[in-house]
This record gives sequence, structure tokens and C-alpha cells, in this order.
Amino acid sequence: MRYMKTIDTCGLLCPAPLIETKRAIKSAKEGELIEILLDNDTACNNVTAYLNELGIECEVKVSGKTQHITFSAPSKVDETISAESFCKAPTETRGYVVVLKSEFMGEGDPSLGALLMRGFINSLKESDKLPDSIILYNGGVKLAVEGSDTAESLSEMENKGVSIICCGTCVDFYELKSRIKTGTISNMFRITELTSKAGHIVYP
Repeated sequence: MRYMKTIDTCGLLCPAPLIETKRAIKSAKEGELIEILLDNDTACNNVTAYLNELGIECEVKVSGKTQHITFSAPSKVDETISAESFCKAPTETRGYVVVLKSEFMGEGDPSLGALLMRGFINSLKESDKLPDSIILYNGGVKLAVEGSDTAESLSEMENKGVSIICCGTCVDFYELKSRIKTGTISNMFRITELTSKAGHIVYP
């Protein structure tokens, strides 16, 4: 069977396999075949549940320690369905959430605040323990704008399995929808859900 592309998510923690699946669907043409490779049952179940919610029929096969999910790309996808919401992680692994409510860190001189925030985000990506999610709201959504070094760092963390959530109301307010480079544009319900389930929340 010929595939448009094989997406290897082996070794990645949730929600990274879901994010990669979403990207593959968005970049595919209708009817093109996609194969997702995974190496743990939780990620496989999460991706399958996400595809089912989208109305996409998929086939799951296991080869050794690797699961293969294959499906045909649909003509369109319901953008209101968040892939990250299907990340069902064990409750005992509760971690922390970082909330960025401004493009500045602290109060005082804006130039210094911007410098500090860039330093925080660029340092966070090197942390041994990354957050489960990073939530951006109000001016914080500007940190995910294409062309900024902070967006690059956020993208790197997203690829490592960190869920990046941008407040949709804030993105629309600042008219940044076409410029957001990374993360999922979501709503306050999702933000409330993530913060309520976090082990603890960091506000830099």
C-alpha cells in the first residue's frame, strides 16, 4: 500500500502524536493515505479516539512494539475539535502548567520585561522537566507569532509533547490568527479545564 507520508511518533509523549496527526491531516489532500507510527497503547488509543471523533475510519495494526494507524485524509476537518483534548494521561503523572498572560515578564520597563520573558521561554525549553501545557492569553499570545524567537522555542517544546494553547478570543482581539506559528487556538473552556487539573501553575 502506498502512503502519502509516514509520521513516526515513536518515543513521543502525548499530546505530540495527536499534534503530528492533526498536522498530517491538515497538509494532506482528500483521499491521500496517512500512516501514524506509535510505540505505546495510550497514544494509540488517544489518536484513534481523535480520528473517530473526526469521523475518520482508521485501521490499527501491531508489528512488534510498534502500532500502525492508517487512514485516508478527509475532504475537511472540524476545526472546533481539539486534538489535545484527547490526550488521556494517567492521573498519577500530573505535572505543571505555565501560564503566560503577557509578552512581558514582571512590571516596569517594557524592554526589560520583553528581554526577561524571552530568557524565561528560551530557558524553559532546556528544562529537564517540561510543563504539561503552556497557556497563552491576553498579550501572551504575541509570544507565538511567527518570526519571534519565543515562537521557535514554543514550537520546539510542542514537538517534545508540551501542549501549547492560545486563547482564541485574545488572538482575534489582536488580529493575529494568520500569524500564529505554533500551538492550538482554543477557548476558555479548554483553558479552565487544563488549569483545574494541573498539579501546579507557574505564572512567570
